[in-house]
Amino acid sequence: MNQDMAISKEVDFFKNGSLNPVRLVDTAEDYAEIASNPNHLADEDIRKYLNGKVADLRELLERTTNSVTIARIYEMSQEVDVSAAKAKAINEAYDEHYGLPEESIPGGAEF
Repeated sequence: MNQDMAISKEVDFFKNGSLNPVRLVDTAEDYAEIASNPNHLADEDIRKYLNGKVADLRELLERTTNSVTIARIYEMSQEVDVSAAKAKAINEAYDEHYGLPEESIPGGAEF
């Protein structure tokens, strides 16, 4: 499999977050491409979104196409006290990728 064979960029596992980059970052453009990809978030970046504005978190969830990243955001949200609006946004994204979680996120209302 190579990138030319991918039907769309959503299924291109070189860019959708299924694979983590292993090549060295050679240029500022390489770094910018990796840093701007919502599917390649470090835990500290996820925490910033969980502690930040609801609108920023929603925008991140809309841009994130990798189910594993959505699951990490969901799991990390259980470790912090998120607002009901953030819990709802995370539950909706999780539901879209996996089906509704058995329990709502602590700190948020049942949806």
